[in-house]
Amino acid sequence: MVNELTRIRIMIVEDMRNLQSLYSSFLEGHGYSVAWSAYDGLEAIQMYDAADPKPDVIIMDYRMPKMDGLSATKEILKKNGNQKIIFASADINIIEDAYQTGIKKFLSKPFRLSDLLHAVSEIHD
Repeated sequence: MVNELTRIRIMIVEDMRNLQSLYSSFLEGHGYSVAWSAYDGLEAIQMYDAADPKPDVIIMDYRMPKMDGLSATKEILKKNGNQKIIFASADINIIEDAYQTGIKKFLSKPFRLSDLLHAVSEIHD
């Protein structure tokens, strides 16, 4: 029998490789599939465009090279207004802007991995 969570495909957009790896290992350890990991917003948009099927959930950092998370979120949501995005940032000054852009959840860094797991579960249901 296939675990229902294995069908939930996640994209992680984070410029810190150690956090990409940590999030990925943790989520996969809890039955999720991390199908994409992007280093910056521009790479995320390129991966999103090429993805078939699209990710169920995107975990998006804010401060990244080439394109920040807010800009990438806006571009992705132009393509698919129903895309579920969790924003993860230490910059709490952008919470309102992030929600106005259309994110589903904001996690203030640093956060507990259990909070990430709860956020993914909550917005996917």
